[in-house]
Amino acid sequence: MVTLSQGQLTVDANNSELSQILQDIARQSGMTIQGEIRSIRVFGHYGPEHPSIILSDLLSGLGYNIAMTGIARYGVPSQLVLSDRTAVVSPPAPVQPPQPTEPVLGPGAIAHPPEEEVDDPQLRNYRRDQKLQHMRDALQQQQNDAPR
Repeated sequence: MVTLSQGQLTVDANNSELSQILQDIARQSGMTIQGEIRSIRVFGHYGPEHPSIILSDLLSGLGYNIAMTGIARYGVPSQLVLSDRTAVVSPPAPVQPPQPTEPVLGPGAIAHPPEEEVDDPQLRNYRRDQKLQHMRDALQQQQNDAPR
């Protein structure tokens, strides 16, 4: 027997079929059920309590992954999605390392440096200045490290 009143769900199950209990809840609330419901007998008194708690208690330990989404009438989830927890799930395919973009050269081949995309004088001057600064820094470090 399923009773849904003022946001409280009560289930009295005495050797009741799980699918019938869930269908009764769905009929009273407008909840949709997605997934296969196994033929399972249920015993016990559940509630009165918030519908999502009762649904969790009913389905706990039965081997389901449970997802409840939205809110239907009286606080019942608008959708109950059940999937088999014991189902074999294929692992994701291994990630392939990126393929080299440079051509593979055979013996005696000469690799040419890639061409600059755009000859930008400002960029060229900036790179030259950076190289010069690096050379100055290296020379200064050598002078500081030299014995006196």
